[in-house]
Amino acid sequence: MMPLLKTQIQWFSRIQQAVILGLLVTAIGFYAFAYRPETNRLQNLGVRIGQNERDLTAAQLQAKAMHQVQMDINGLTEKLADFKKLPANPGDLGQFEVEMATLSRRDKLHGWSVSWQGTPTHDEECYELPISLKFEGDFRDVYTFLCDMEDLSRLTRVKKLVMKSPASDGSVQVEMMLDLYYSEG
Repeated sequence: MMPLLKTQIQWFSRIQQAVILGLLVTAIGFYAFAYRPETNRLQNLGVRIGQNERDLTAAQLQAKAMHQVQMDINGLTEKLADFKKLPANPGDLGQFEVEMATLSRRDKLHGWSVSWQGTPTHDEECYELPISLKFEGDFRDVYTFLCDMEDLSRLTRVKKLVMKSPASDGSVQVEMMLDLYYSEG
């Protein structure tokens, strides 16, 4: 009977060794083919998430600056609109005088005179030419003329405006100094 029990113990011992060996192979296979690749993948995802968070933070900072950039663009667009009013060259100044005379006739002004005051001065962007205007008319017509003058295709700035009313009939005499800006074409 003893040999039978001894044989059984040997069989159970071998089965136990086979089970331990199977568990060991399974554990090594699980580590090599499942745990380690997934751990590496998670680490790579963590690195990518960190990079995406940094990119998002940078993009948010840039988006916050977009409002200021848009305000700068709007300001430059307004400045460009003014410079689009510049005549192409000094030879175009006669056209300015024609436009002013046309406006004065349309707005029923009389006693019209235009004179160039000196020579143009130059800064880094354009030339500035002082111009003197003298005319007479009804106050409402003068007001209309001044409003129409703002819509001309020239960039001008009024430096001095003197209105006198010699009579009580609503007519005024106007002396006006303005600067006309132009670029060198």
